[in-house]
Amino acid sequence: MLTLKKVTLQYSPYEDRIRISGEHDSGDPVAFLLTMRMSRMLAGLLCTHLERTAPEKRLVGRDMQLACMQRDAEWQLKPAEPVRFETGMAMYLPEKFDLSCTPEIAAIAFPAGSDRAELKMNMTELRQFLSVFYRLFRSADWPMDAWPEWFIAGEPANN
Repeated sequence: MLTLKKVTLQYSPYEDRIRISGEHDSGDPVAFLLTMRMSRMLAGLLCTHLERTAPEKRLVGRDMQLACMQRDAEWQLKPAEPVRFETGMAMYLPEKFDLSCTPEIAAIAFPAGSDRAELKMNMTELRQFLSVFYRLFRSADWPMDAWPEWFIAGEPANN
């Protein structure tokens, strides 16, 4: 199994897909092109995981709590050098993915030829990943019904 250490998400209007470019533990780049169907499924499952694992707080409503936790993770996101997409790098169009989640970690595994590539994220990293993923949905003009109300309502443009 390849472990993805760093990823960059981009929308390709030409392909109408979200590209996840990553560097795995050996340093080699790899890319995964996600269709709208795969992206919608992934967004829904990851948001459901956040909903299930968020601690119960009685001071505010559940949606407000989840939205605040999401914004807090976004504010912690630091700019980083992107993974460069290069012609000739290994590229895959996955028809499936495996999702393995605990209260502390979410791991997404994509088929990569005869191997698998896994991206493990803690809850803050997962929220940051989803923030970028969400913005790509917006720029792609894809339907937003895969996203829960608390995620959309908490978006800075809606406040």
